[in-house]
Amino acid sequence: MNRLALKLKIRTAKHALVAGGVRSALFLASLLPEKALLGPLAGLAGALLYRALGKRAADQLRTALPEMDPARALLTARWVCRNFGRIPVELLLARRRGWSYLEPSMEVPGKSLDHFEEARAAGRGVIVVSAHIGNWELLAWWGARNLPEPIAVVGKRIRNPGLDRLVNDFRNLGGVEVIDRDDPPRRMLRHLARPGVLGILPDQDVDVLAGEFLEFFGRPAYTSTGPAALSLASGAPMIPGFLLRRKEGFLVRFAPPIFPSKERPKKEEILRLTRAWSRAVEDTIRNFPEQWAWFHKRWASTPESVARKRKRYLESRKRKALAGQGGGT
Repeated sequence: MNRLALKLKIRTAKHALVAGGVRSALFLASLLPEKALLGPLAGLAGALLYRALGKRAADQLRTALPEMDPARALLTARWVCRNFGRIPVELLLARRRGWSYLEPSMEVPGKSLDHFEEARAAGRGVIVVSAHIGNWELLAWWGARNLPEPIAVVGKRIRNPGLDRLVNDFRNLGGVEVIDRDDPPRRMLRHLARPGVLGILPDQDVDVLAGEFLEFFGRPAYTSTGPAALSLASGAPMIPGFLLRRKEGFLVRFAPPIFPSKERPKKEEILRLTRAWSRAVEDTIRNFPEQWAWFHKRWASTPESVARKRKRYLESRKRKALAGQGGGT
């Protein structure tokens, strides 16, 4: 056995071990009563996350929101970690009890529904631009239960196949289709043309995708232009949408839709659309700072690092495409 084959075999075994461990942990957790899950278990997960990433979250809060004093930033960072500690527990309970568990906890203001109806009226599909805030996974479940259009989300494939299946099985259980981020854009365009609703979370620094450095909380941040390009190509409006935590329940909030225009030059219009959704995301984070992923290194990329990584990423995709063509001959 050569070294490459051995490394592949070891990696496959590690992936299987990790995925099996996660499934076993989820099974054991599913045997616990709801109060234990939402109380001690979620609290422990939040505490561990705060210990690992709380300082980074507090530092980024202070940089983005300089009016926040250090004590307040640490407290907000603690609440951020508590929110993220609750997310896997809520997903576990949703998997156990289904939509009947979630429906009573969802508050949907009439104004939000009006915004969504305005977007749907165009008849070109709808692109929901969300963020890693509140519980974004359950927003897709809400859409699958309450909207007549088919729901799909764009997600990044997890390197561990077992964990990837686990996450996508949960989404499928809620009636949500999953489109891989690296799939050809035509698959997303076909879904919008049905017409369908397509959910995207472009709020993080993903430096291998097409983007621009735009102002985010007063600092240049590499921002994906993919949602805007899809909107312009399909004619589908974008609508910022979020599932925000509110006491013991959730608030479904949609902002006014953002409609594409063919009258401007393409690049200019993509920048306008991208700035529009990014402002809507920033406004929501300002109003609910304790629910966003402040521990993510949102401002890490530089023009030089993006150029290097994007070149490697495109070369890797080209090699995979060529390998796929060769395998079919």
